[in-house]
Amino acid sequence: MTRHEKDTDTLDPREAAELDALEAALAGSTADPEWAALVAAVRDEPPAAGDRAKEILNARVAAGFPRESRRPGWLHLPSRSRLLPALATASALVIGGVVVGTGGLGESSSDTSVSS
Repeated sequence: MTRHEKDTDTLDPREAAELDALEAALAGSTADPEWAALVAAVRDEPPAAGDRAKEILNARVAAGFPRESRRPGWLHLPSRSRLLPALATASALVIGGVVVGTGGLGESSSDTSVSS
C-alpha cells in the first residue's frame, strides 16, 4: 500500500516520516521496532466474527471458494422481500384498471336501465 500523493498535497516532514515508517513496517521491514510491533499485534488479532459468519466462511473454505454461476442476469430472480413491493404495485394497477374499465364503483343499475 502506498501513499496517494497529489501535486497540491503537502505534508509536514515529521508526518511524512511517520507514514514512511508505517509503510515500511507494513511491507515487513523492521526499520522501526514500535511500528513493527504494532503491525504484528494488529495482524495477530483476528477480526471478531459471529458464529454464523464463521460457519459460512468455513463452508466456503471447505468447498474451495466456488465461483458463483455465470447465468445471464435475467435468470436471477430477486428475493421475495424485493418482489413484494413490485407485486403490490402491479396488483393495485390491475385493480384500478378493472375499476376504471367497468365504469367505476357504486353506480346503480337503475341509472343505466331503459324505461318503457
